[in-house]
Amino acid sequence: MKPILHFLFVLCLSLSALPLAAQQQGFAYQAVARDQNGAVLANQSLTVKMVVRANTANGLVVFEENHSPATNDYGLFTLSIGNGAVVTGTFETINWVSGPYFLDVQINGVSASNEELQAVPFAKVATDMRLDDLQDVEAAFPVNHFVLKYNGAVWVPASDSVNDADADPGNELQSLTLSGTSLTLSQGGGTVNLPTGTTYTAGTGIGIAGNTISNTGDTNPSDDITTSTAAGGDVSGQFPTLTVVKIQNQPVSNVAPAVNQVLKWNGSSWAPATDLVSSGGGAVNVSARLAGDGSAGSPLDLAGQGATNGQVLKFNGTSWAPAGDVNTTYSAGAGLTLTGTTFSAIDPSATNEIQALTLSGNTLSLSNGGGSVALPAGTTYTAGTGISLAGNVVTNTGDTNPSDDITTSTAAGGDLTGTYPNP
Repeated sequence: MKPILHFLFVLCLSLSALPLAAQQQGFAYQAVARDQNGAVLANQSLTVKMVVRANTANGLVVFEENHSPATNDYGLFTLSIGNGAVVTGTFETINWVSGPYFLDVQINGVSASNEELQAVPFAKVATDMRLDDLQDVEAAFPVNHFVLKYNGAVWVPASDSVNDADADPGNELQSLTLSGTSLTLSQGGGTVNLPTGTTYTAGTGIGIAGNTISNTGDTNPSDDITTSTAAGGDVSGQFPTLTVVKIQNQPVSNVAPAVNQVLKWNGSSWAPATDLVSSGGGAVNVSARLAGDGSAGSPLDLAGQGATNGQVLKFNGTSWAPAGDVNTTYSAGAGLTLTGTTFSAIDPSATNEIQALTLSGNTLSLSNGGGSVALPAGTTYTAGTGISLAGNVVTNTGDTNPSDDITTSTAAGGDLTGTYPNP
């Protein structure tokens, strides 16, 4: 099937980006390939031979090269004449001035066109010319900033005689300065006041220095006491549920006590034991002095004093004697009711007192009729120690889990009661 070459256009002379010593010269060629019925040869690989002939269409071959382009969806292919696989001749040595020259284009072994080359390849002559090749240009070597000036007979290198009334480029440069919120352009360029950002106030544990928000509270999570922290000293276990295992560094037995038993030192540990003080009302003669009780050996005198169930030993100023335990009296404060020993909240529902805060775009809304406000654009902030920024979210990267913290409102457990730090 004989291809028909439909010419689109031929681009001007092009130079590749090679070093000067090895620079290849050529000109671009672009065409659409069709078959003998005029159908476009789309998306096909072609074998294209470019033959440059001198004087006539069948003249002497001065240059021949092969190309292997591929057509696109529209049958279009592009190549650079002078940069193909050379068969014969040297493209750079063709004397275009001595033409005419004809371009014989052969596609897949069939001659598709053989036309005389017109102006485009002859532009190559300009790349090989020196200025002194022109009859009216002097070959004198110019110096920096010289121009070509016609002296009435020939063009010669000469200085530019244009008088620049303002030869100082420094007074044409402007600089930009910022003072507070005032942005100023020098050389009379004027000043504009930049809009201010949102003002932030540092709360407890937060510091603001310029545009940097820092965690000034707990920045070291490694020194926190959490629910996974092991206790030491006279207690053991993990917070907040601790077990007393010592008193003043002396071991406490883990044997469960019976009713009316007391803790007694058995020589190696504090252990449950029988209370030697009679609870039946009879006199108990005890000839002893208590050591380390703060009374410097005050006598323990229970003679004639029958202790009853529930009584305790109290120091009466001279000795330890049985006495009744003092019951604590409770009263209900504001917001509480007291039934027996049970406290109850007057309003046990917390949901009707809680409002939710939501942010949509720059609109901040409060639930339960709290209204909404449009927030101004904020200042850009930089994350400091213990803080990270992701978009508009400021995150504490120090102690990130408050649920495992032991605070002054944390209730003790295990063998302890009360709240920290005084369980």
